[in-house]
Formats: sequence, C-alpha cells, structure tokens
Amino acid sequence: MPPRDLQAQEVIKKILAFLAVSPTVTTKQVDGQIVCDISGGEPSRLIGRDGATLDALQYLVSALV
Repeated sequence: MPPRDLQAQEVIKKILAFLAVSPTVTTKQVDGQIVCDISGGEPSRLIGRDGATLDALQYLVSALV
C-alpha cells in the first residue's frame, strides 16, 4: 500500500478530474499530518462559494485516506 500522502494525492487528482480542473497537486507528511498543495487551474472553481467546494474536498480526502 502506498504512503498516505501519495494516496491523498491520487484521490485529489481523481476528484478534480470530475470537476474538469487540472491543477498541480503535491503532498507531504508533516508531523504526522498530510499537507496538500494545490496550485494552478481555476482557483475560484476549486474553492467554491464560501469555500464549500474546498471543504467538501477536504472531507472526502480525509474520509478516503
């Protein structure tokens, strides 16, 4: 099984593919937590109204990884 940070990266890429957004996604583990850096693409689509899309993405990734 791949490390959790790589699992999170793959999950994020797959979810963003459904949104037709193709940013660069990098992940790393810091103090036992996974830190994801998503850059490029269309930030407004990724963030969503009042951050709702970003919150949903965070929830899904934490539930799946």
